[in-house]
Amino acid sequence: DVDRYLPPAAEEPKAAQPATTAKGDAAEPLPLDALRKLNIDGSLRIGSLKAMNIRSKDVVVKLTAKDGVIRVDPATANLYQGSVKSVVAMNVQQDTPRLSTSHDISNVQAGPFLKDLTGKDTLTGTANANASLKASGTDADAIKRTLSGDSRFSFTDGAVKGVNIAALIRNAQAKLKGDLAPQDDAPNQTDFAEMSGTAVISNGLVKNNDLSMKSPLLRISGAGETSLPRETIDYTLKAKFVGSLEGQGGKAVSELQGVEIPVHISGTYSNPTYKPDLGGVLKDAAKAKVEERVEEEKQKLQEKLGDEISDKLLKGLFK
Repeated sequence: DVDRYLPPAAEEPKAAQPATTAKGDAAEPLPLDALRKLNIDGSLRIGSLKAMNIRSKDVVVKLTAKDGVIRVDPATANLYQGSVKSVVAMNVQQDTPRLSTSHDISNVQAGPFLKDLTGKDTLTGTANANASLKASGTDADAIKRTLSGDSRFSFTDGAVKGVNIAALIRNAQAKLKGDLAPQDDAPNQTDFAEMSGTAVISNGLVKNNDLSMKSPLLRISGAGETSLPRETIDYTLKAKFVGSLEGQGGKAVSELQGVEIPVHISGTYSNPTYKPDLGGVLKDAAKAKVEERVEEEKQKLQEKLGDEISDKLLKGLFK
């Protein structure tokens, strides 16, 4: 239990400021002199480990360090019903250290992992992911600002907690119509059967343009970006009702079934905001219904007059 040997965590102030305003706080620099003196060629095996409140088993680490080049290749562990394999290399020969890492995550239960790490299980499901990253800098803030690389991720049978997209859209629709928001005792979360995507990271800016989330009720796609140094979000989801809506506010959203509804996410990691844009969507839906009605009337006219007469009539109209 490594945590037993660490100093107690400092209590956070009640009115803690977001990370974006903490520019004056100096990050702890890397101990470059000590790292350059390391001379190691060894391996470490741990049957059961607890560090940063993360619990893992069957940990194996191969470590080498010489002349300012430190390499962990590989570090493997079983944790939260899955496994992780990582390779980490750091070069501290120059004044600005360079870092490169690769990670493969297989079948890890995201909810319990995040709960132990952060105290909140904001995302649940079985996680599979890989990432290849590079960065440089003398402290954690500099590393976040220079972090670059790419990653791929997928989750199955989980939920995004803190927002119920279906309820959010229903409430926005009721507000536009001047109605009361429908009663909804469902949990404040968006369940999914599958969620996947890729991300490209450049100097701490993470861009994703291919998010795909599927559930019996919703199909969601997403694109946008998030800044790791500033902890800000600029992202747009496009949600579409596709499943049976009975028992889930079906009458309220029946006119939106099959229509793509944008939901913009902004704010910070600690205080995100979600804003659905239903104004234009409802106009498009009404226009589509009018066009559908016109097509129905045209079909009825053809059936009544016969194809030949209706063709002549249409030709006469367009002479």
